[in-house]
Amino acid sequence: MREMVEKILSAEAEAKDRVEAARKEAAAIRSEADLAVERRLQEARKAAQEKVRDIVAAAREQGRREQESLVREAKEAGQRFIQEHAGAIEETIARVVGRITRPEYAED
Repeated sequence: MREMVEKILSAEAEAKDRVEAARKEAAAIRSEADLAVERRLQEARKAAQEKVRDIVAAAREQGRREQESLVREAKEAGQRFIQEHAGAIEETIARVVGRITRPEYAED
């Protein structure tokens, strides 16, 4: 009977040791997995930041080009307006100058 009890106690101790070893191994595996996940997350964050920077830079460049184009078009439209209405502009200038330079007592 004593021999059986000793075998049972021995088996329990061995089982306890195996369970403890398995727990330690599982903890090590979990720790490695956590580190691997953290590395991948860092890499993904870095890649996302670089992509966002590239997108923002491209959007700024496109905005700059569009602004330059709109400014150029506005200048051209202004020049066309002046050319198309040159006669009316000169006539208005002449009237204004005439009113400024004419004596107050002169009749229209």
